[in-house]
Amino acid sequence: MRQCPSCGENIPDDHRYCGYCGVRIDAPIGADSSSEQREATVMFVDVTNFTAASHSMDSEQVFTWMDETMRLLATVVDHYDGTIDKFTGDGLMALFGVPIAHEDDPERAVRAALEMQQALAPLRARLAKERGASFQVRIGLNSGPLVAGMIGGERHGEYTVLGDSVNLASRLEKAAEPGTVLVSASTYARTAPLFSFQPMPPLSVKGVSEPLQTYRPLGPAAQPGSLRGIAGLHAPLIGRATDLDQLRSHIGAICDDRRRRVALISGEAGVGKSRLVVELRHRLADLPMRCIQATCRSHTRYTPLWLAGEVLRELIGVGPADPPAVRDERQIAFLQRHKLSPADILPYLRHAMGEAELYPETTHLAALDPSMLQLQTQTAFRLALLAETRTEPLILICDDLHWADEPSRDLLRYVMDTTRDAPLGMVFILRASEIDLARSLIANVESMLCEVHLSALSETEGLALIDELLQRPPGSDSILATQIVERATGNPFYIEEIIRMLIEQGGLTLGASGWEIAPHVGDLLGSVPPNLRDLILARFDRLPADLRLTLQRMAAIGRAAPLRLLARLDGGTDQLTGERLHELEDRSFVTHVARAEPGYALQNALAQDAVYETMLRRDRRQLHTLIAEAVVAESCWEPDERSDVLAHQYAESATPQLAIPYQIEAADHAERRFASATAAQLYRQAIILIEQYPAGHGEHAVRARIGLGRALKYLGSFAEAADVLEEARERLLVGGLSHDTWRASSVAVLGELADVRTREGQLDTAADAIQTGIALLGADGLRSMLAAWQMLMERLAWIRFREGQLDQAREIADAAVEAAGPSADPITMANLFRVLAGVYYQQDHLAEAANYVERSLTIYRGIGYTPGIATALDNLGSLYYTQGKWPAALASLEETLHLRDEIGYVPGQALTLANLGQLRMAVGDHVQAAADLERSWRMSAQVGEELAVIHATIGLIHLDLISGNLVAARAHLNEAHAHINAVGEDEAIQIFWLQALVQARSGDLVGGYAQATEALSLAQKTGLQDQETECLLAISEIEVLQGKAIAAEQHLRTAVASSRERGDFYQLGLGLLALGQLYIDHGIAKDAHAVLSEAVSHLEQLGARFDLARARASLANLETPASS
Repeated sequence: MRQCPSCGENIPDDHRYCGYCGVRIDAPIGADSSSEQREATVMFVDVTNFTAASHSMDSEQVFTWMDETMRLLATVVDHYDGTIDKFTGDGLMALFGVPIAHEDDPERAVRAALEMQQALAPLRARLAKERGASFQVRIGLNSGPLVAGMIGGERHGEYTVLGDSVNLASRLEKAAEPGTVLVSASTYARTAPLFSFQPMPPLSVKGVSEPLQTYRPLGPAAQPGSLRGIAGLHAPLIGRATDLDQLRSHIGAICDDRRRRVALISGEAGVGKSRLVVELRHRLADLPMRCIQATCRSHTRYTPLWLAGEVLRELIGVGPADPPAVRDERQIAFLQRHKLSPADILPYLRHAMGEAELYPETTHLAALDPSMLQLQTQTAFRLALLAETRTEPLILICDDLHWADEPSRDLLRYVMDTTRDAPLGMVFILRASEIDLARSLIANVESMLCEVHLSALSETEGLALIDELLQRPPGSDSILATQIVERATGNPFYIEEIIRMLIEQGGLTLGASGWEIAPHVGDLLGSVPPNLRDLILARFDRLPADLRLTLQRMAAIGRAAPLRLLARLDGGTDQLTGERLHELEDRSFVTHVARAEPGYALQNALAQDAVYETMLRRDRRQLHTLIAEAVVAESCWEPDERSDVLAHQYAESATPQLAIPYQIEAADHAERRFASATAAQLYRQAIILIEQYPAGHGEHAVRARIGLGRALKYLGSFAEAADVLEEARERLLVGGLSHDTWRASSVAVLGELADVRTREGQLDTAADAIQTGIALLGADGLRSMLAAWQMLMERLAWIRFREGQLDQAREIADAAVEAAGPSADPITMANLFRVLAGVYYQQDHLAEAANYVERSLTIYRGIGYTPGIATALDNLGSLYYTQGKWPAALASLEETLHLRDEIGYVPGQALTLANLGQLRMAVGDHVQAAADLERSWRMSAQVGEELAVIHATIGLIHLDLISGNLVAARAHLNEAHAHINAVGEDEAIQIFWLQALVQARSGDLVGGYAQATEALSLAQKTGLQDQETECLLAISEIEVLQGKAIAAEQHLRTAVASSRERGDFYQLGLGLLALGQLYIDHGIAKDAHAVLSEAVSHLEQLGARFDLARARASLANLETPASS
């Protein structure tokens, strides 16, 4: 017995209403008096022909008739866990989703509407027979946002809902034909796969500019589809290959030993359990077995034997919409086919399918006590399964087992206990939080059990899922995809639903060249699709009020909430708050965050958004104000993070102007973390608030615009950055700032503007801005604002370097470096070192260039700037290679590759691999060189990085020539020529002289020589001395083949001299080796010995094993006659 919460009377446990006062007593804990924004389905029902039907009855008869009608309708609403909002005299208004949400509320509402029409059929028939009167009901359904809560005060208040969604449901009811149901497009979209719908003419609604599409549900779909996934978009199973193989092997073994197998698949909602089973069924399709599947529903968990009935209908091959005659025929045929007695078994199978009352021969079941009926039904169910297994192995899949009704679970337990040696597979799918439910079913089957727990997809797997769903081409921008994966915390269903929402609401549109991202996609990502909100709120609503309030506070905080902060908001103790959080953690709403300040966080961002949106905007502002005040009072975060928190909390509070300084601090912090997009967003927010509350924020107005301009610069939005910075200059002309602040701000604006103009290629305009800034500083400013002066000098040095004024660039950079103090900005210093490195490299002073790159690397390592470290190491690898410091070059490039693998920047990885391949080829490690170059080619081709494709292809052509594989060399040359228009002169020249060698070695000496001469001319024209040397080496080889020894010697001597002058010892070694071989061929032993000895010295020092072996072999052949 239970006590009624309203009147206190004792009520039987199985009663849902109090028999004394009529209050519903089994409503889940969760409903309270607070107002909330919710998503729900609203139903309006109206009895038509009421007046005409009531003419033949007196008032009492009319009342009795209408009371019976309303009771029948209310019973249906109650069965689907809806709520009667009000009775309207000749109809009612019902709610599905408030105050208690379920993840399938639209489905429940449609099923309830269809069932109402059926439930009233006997009453309509009786009224027609007894009174000659008729009536019908028409029903309207709409799903959408509304405001739910108490209105009217504590004494006379009542719970109700308001909003456009309610009004539209009412209009749909009025537009429905008598005896039909009319639903809106939003309800249709959330239930379309489950029902058969008839599209209706568009409905004109007052206050809505365009007619609204409506639909009439006709009944359950013959073959219900899935509500999950995206229509027209499909993807292979991602990240579950091992699980799938394990399940297929386990279940497939039934065909070999004819013994039962059990599989348990668990995971949180949406993690991909059902999808895994779909793929499993595909994988099992080639085996001689039959698979049947039944899916439990949340609204049927209290319908006895519902799951068992679904299994039997699937097994026998009947559907709920089949006429009774068809069902009878198929049921009897099934039993006869398997030599089972219909008289003995069919009544119990029909009992399990909920059809017993339709057949006279089942009346004897009423005489059985419950335990007897249960056993008989379980036996009949088992016999039906075993009969099918005698034909072929049977696999029974039970999806969403956590919603299975208790009698069906008992029946499954019975089957598990009595079918060990049958060729029967049992696959149970349920949520991880309900795993104990399955444990009770599989307690004794450990030896035959395969257990798979699905966790969230990794970021890489999530991105792969999005790539497959949207068929994105390689190299597509991954920013939006990464944001989707992060918001969904790797949950595949959530990922699909977010994409569905973006497509439906115009955030993603399919254009001629693929999916295009709309500008408002960021706003759309901030909302949660209704399906996900339903999933989350179905659990949220069932919490006690204090736990829901805690979750709402955490949702408003928006990040891991420190325990001390939550306790302060509670006005209680850490212990009391901690107990609530432990309970929420046990229920998988929150997770403990281990950090210096203990705290808790909601499980994912989607749950946070859904919970947050339950609050009215008024209540949110009040809560954010309380949180901000609590954050100010409690030191729960480090200063930078505290600024982020206060920026958000005050911006959403009743006093948003207090957020301005914190927003700018938070934006500055984001910039320090290289989060330019976040910084830009925060600066914009600050500027908007400053425009609304300008008093006292003059300096903030300039500072925010400078920051925004800088952030936009890093994002590549140069035109907008320049506009914002010009706005800042105009603000400075207004005055109102101290002289020092005005000067510092002016210099900052000019420096950023100069940098933007430099990146745009407007070097003269940039230089003018810098000169203005330097003049503004003056001698006094140079002493007091050294960092600002250095910044201007660094940018001026870059401009002069880009203009080709190398000496002036070096002088400016040297002056800035010399003036640097211990507090100099590290990035400015690193940039100055990069200028100097570039100058010295261009002037062929490689040692000095390497020195400055090393100094920039030290700075980048000191501040932990990984992209800078990788770039510096890559540059050092090239410099060390040219200098002949190959071990150091190899170490630098290998570390570069490791860092770029961590960063995930594929074009950088591909280029580094190409460089590594070239280096390893020179060293003589041809196998690893080929692996690096081929991997580089694959990666760069996948992302469409043509420069990296060319570098890798050039390296592969080199290897083809070394191995003598001219067929492969020609194929790779064709690949290179396909990208020739996308490369620079350096790469083009390499392709030309390599082609010349391929032609010559293939026998076309004339064509090869012409090609090599053309390449040399281009190298001389562009001043690329290293490529000029390569061309000379190629020409000399062809001249040797032509028998032009004197010309070959002349070209080789020129190549050797150029290499020696530039300090390129590898080219020098190769030139000397070729020259020595030429001398040997012409019997000039003394000169051959000299040049080959020098070649061996250089190649040995470099570690060029392959070429060193060639040089030593030539030298040995030369010395052999002398020794004999």
